[in-house]
Amino acid sequence: MSIDLDSAVAIVGLSGRFPGADSVGALWDNLAAGVRSIRPLTDQERRALAPEAVADPAFVPVTADVAGAEYFDAEFFGFTADEAAAMDPQNRLFLECVWEAMEDAGHDPMGPSMPVGLFAGCGFPSYLARLSGQRGVDVAPELRRESERMLYAVGNDRDSLCSMVSYKLDLRGPSIAVQTFSSSALTSVHLACQSLLGYETDLALAGGVAIHTPQATGYRYDEVGTQSPDGSCRSFDADSRGTVIGNGLGVVALKRLADAHADGDHVYAAVLGTAVNCDGGARAGYAAPGRGGKARVAAEALANAGVAAGEVDYIEALGLGVMVIDTIELSALAQVYAPAHAPRSCPIGALKPNMGHLEHASGIASLIKTALMLHHRTLLPTIEHTEPNALLAAPDSPFRMQTTAAPWERRCGSPRRAAVNSFGIGGTNAHAILQEAPEPPERPRPHAGAPHLLPVSAQTPEALEAAVARLRAHLQRRPDLDLRDVAHTLQTGRTPFAHRRFVVCRGVPEAIAALGADDPARTSAEAGAGAEGEGVVRLPDDDALSDLTAELRAVDPAYGAAAEECEATLRACAGHEEAPGTGPEVATFVAHYALGRTITALGVTPRLVTGQGVGRLAAGCLAGTLTMSDALECLRAGGPWPTDDHCAAVEPDGVVIEVGAASAAPGVIPAFSPDLCRAEGARFALYELAGRLWLAGFRIDWAGLHPDGPGRRIPLPTYPFQSRRHWID
Repeated sequence: MSIDLDSAVAIVGLSGRFPGADSVGALWDNLAAGVRSIRPLTDQERRALAPEAVADPAFVPVTADVAGAEYFDAEFFGFTADEAAAMDPQNRLFLECVWEAMEDAGHDPMGPSMPVGLFAGCGFPSYLARLSGQRGVDVAPELRRESERMLYAVGNDRDSLCSMVSYKLDLRGPSIAVQTFSSSALTSVHLACQSLLGYETDLALAGGVAIHTPQATGYRYDEVGTQSPDGSCRSFDADSRGTVIGNGLGVVALKRLADAHADGDHVYAAVLGTAVNCDGGARAGYAAPGRGGKARVAAEALANAGVAAGEVDYIEALGLGVMVIDTIELSALAQVYAPAHAPRSCPIGALKPNMGHLEHASGIASLIKTALMLHHRTLLPTIEHTEPNALLAAPDSPFRMQTTAAPWERRCGSPRRAAVNSFGIGGTNAHAILQEAPEPPERPRPHAGAPHLLPVSAQTPEALEAAVARLRAHLQRRPDLDLRDVAHTLQTGRTPFAHRRFVVCRGVPEAIAALGADDPARTSAEAGAGAEGEGVVRLPDDDALSDLTAELRAVDPAYGAAAEECEATLRACAGHEEAPGTGPEVATFVAHYALGRTITALGVTPRLVTGQGVGRLAAGCLAGTLTMSDALECLRAGGPWPTDDHCAAVEPDGVVIEVGAASAAPGVIPAFSPDLCRAEGARFALYELAGRLWLAGFRIDWAGLHPDGPGRRIPLPTYPFQSRRHWID
């Protein structure tokens, strides 16, 4: 089945924090290696607990925790230390993960030129209890200050989870908290897809978070509860006895697949269809699952995706590890998938044995795992599985447990497809059908050996060094990357901050070497984020222009168009269509004027243009105080030259361009220096100029640097948050 680009949704960005994994990449490594991230409590953690709790024979001393939950880069997001300490770690880490998901998708988190929606669910705000004991939240309501109540509400209420992110990142699409217990995250994905397909948003973020405070407490086993007596979770196993509650969060960035292809986005996988429903009242109790609703939601998702049940190769189940709940889930899935599958032909898996039940984040963790499997074309193992339970072992069961890592082979040439299942207390069920990403459209190949500009910025000097180191390490791990894609992603998919560094290079090895060199001329702490830059650009004098003209005309469209404008005007002035004369003064004028237009094509507006000699004519044309025909007529007639040295442009802010002038003013940015042009070429010199203008704080129109067409957005290291401890002890 060919994919319908207009009805499918692309997963273009991923981020998350999980037990034993502080990133999506680390999660993949752990799952591929079959790592169990449910760990025993340390001696120090045990000593922090009540002695009678630890001594209880029913006490189970395990945790599945997210490391560093008490840390947060408050300054980066504009929070005071008091505000950060009063904020639930769920809300804080979710904000960081949304930023990372947008960067992973190659979109500037602070500068999306499209409506962006946010949908997510959040676990119970248990951090508020810590505030109650330390900050007096439990005093009589009439004695609390309104500002104090608002501080705790905004920082801890689940209603603020999404809207706070939208406020901090200036996201203008719908911002909706989704609370359906364990199906919150996958329900959020469903709503995000609906928002995209209804053209309410052009980029949507969806996810969930559940972090308990404190995390490392263990728990008391209760025979009538759902938690495991031994700290292990065995999904669909004959020895399933309960689950383990874990901690974690995840976010996915989504776009319409047609738009993702048109925009050059990296696509992990495609969402073909989703569905959400409720079990209603046909079950044993409010907290009990029902089979009928779960079967219906799977059938509805398949219908919405336009996919037959037999075309699904793998199912990522909730797999709670509680025998009765696992049996209901398997029975519901079999009702839909068994008629189309031979016995034991469809692999099934679950995350719970690796990291426990992430509650409100469980659905997004399952979706991320499945998207990564499709992306890497690898089936991951489900650990802690020894013997299938009775329903899974039945002769007519369509499912078999995937217990080893294996290549995901296509069946009869059909695309790889998977289903993700989720449900929660209260009966809300969610189901999604995924497919491997289709091949992206072809694009022109870049010129061999063409230079590329890699800009890196951060809020602090320490973060800048960390960002450069991360990028360098990534390129060392991935020498196969197309540097055009790296440059495009860094140029258009990152927020520009005050501390900046850039390199111009022709290949990955050269980029690695340049990033490892601390070049003060390519580093700045003066550029204000979002502020207009300041600087003086000096164009070369007459003697240095001859070698530039031919090369720049061939590689820079703005230069070529400006040169053609001059020549067309000269022909009109001469009254014939023959090629104009190329005397030295005419050639100098054309080069100066075209170089000025090359600078403005980078998005940099001149506020003042000065010149000497022939440069005065080019300066007047660039400033708009002299017409092209008047300037060329003056050249043809051999004078008289304008007497003004300065030609003011109309813009109050921008760069000062010195045309053919020698200047000793501090901060002058030399453009197209003869030595650099001879050594590296005019195109390299153009990129060097763009980098120095960006370093000075100017906003660059990066499209002007890509005559071969822009690169694709690709996953690159995200911002290195400089987190500090913000916690109520």
